Amino acid sequence: MVSMVLHPEVAAEAQAGIDSVVGSNRLPSSADRGDLPFVNTLVSGVLRWQAAAPTQRNSNSTPNVVKEDDLHDGFLIPKGTIIIPNIWKMLHDSRTYSNPMTFNPKRFLGPYPELDPRKISFGFGRRQIFLINLSRRVLADASIFVSCPMTLAVFNISKYVDQSGQVIEPVVDQTTGTVSHPTPFQCSIKGVGGSETETVEERERCVVER
Repeated sequence: MVSMVLHPEVAAEAQAGIDSVVGSNRLPSSADRGDLPFVNTLVSGVLRWQAAAPTQRNSNSTPNVVKEDDLHDGFLIPKGTIIIPNIWKMLHDSRTYSNPMTFNPKRFLGPYPELDPRKISFGFGRRQIFLINLSRRVLADASIFVSCPMTLAVFNISKYVDQSGQVIEPVVDQTTGTVSHPTPFQCSIKGVGGSETETVEERERCVVER
């Protein structure tokens, strides 16, 4: 939500792609994914920009412990050290992502796209339970993808304007912890313009029901 409030041009481009593929008579679904490349990059941008799980553990939700002294890039990691990957840092590393603090989904387009954040944000490691972790990744990725175009197909999300006409700028911040959420912010959410009332209401009802 906050990324769409701060970057209306990104939301507009995604909505244009959705309209051209889906039209106004139905909501987008996972079957449309291959025809919505910009929405795919939008999801990638959100996953990278504000990581929901800034620190990851393994598939059993337990930290990894070093069994013996290890040397990594010249640093000694003593036996018994608890290892918790810093996912947020990985997704904001300037050696991997240009202008890492900037929300820019187009970094994942073109002949030389930057690293897909899904390779990091959903966890990793050779000791993962492969099938369980794979199913979690697929479900999480599919859920995030579907919710994004469904929301943009129904709603226009913009900055909130108070009664005096002042535009309220949202503050971008995250809660701390193993799971991170955006802090509360004000925004305006309205039905998409240019559609008949019945169509907007039907779309809204579909989103709520799903």
